Amino acid sequence: VTVATRLRESFADDRARIQASGRKAGSLLRVHEALMARPLTNLTTVAQHSGLSFPTVSSCMDALLTMGIVSEISGRNRNQVFTYDRYLTALGEPARSQVA
Repeated sequence: VTVATRLRESFADDRARIQASGRKAGSLLRVHEALMARPLTNLTTVAQHSGLSFPTVSSCMDALLTMGIVSEISGRNRNQVFTYDRYLTALGEPARSQVA
C-alpha cells in the first residue's frame, strides 16, 4: 500500500509539473502515460505506445530530461534508454543496474 501511495503521489506531482509546461503539455502527458506503463524504455517504444511521431517523442523526452522526470542511462547517442527514476525508486529497483 505504501508503494502504491508513493507512486500515485509521484505521478500526480509529475503530471502537475508537466501541465504547467505550456503548449507542449498535451504531448508531454502522452509520453508520461507511456512512461508509467514502461518506466525503462526507448524512444521507439514510447512513440509506438503514445501514438506520437518519433521526432515529437524525442523532443518531449528532452523536455522531460530537463525537468528531471526521466534520465538517459545508456550513455549512447543512438538507441538511448530512458528511465522514469521516481517510478523505479518507489519500487525499490535501481534503474542503473538494468542496462548492460
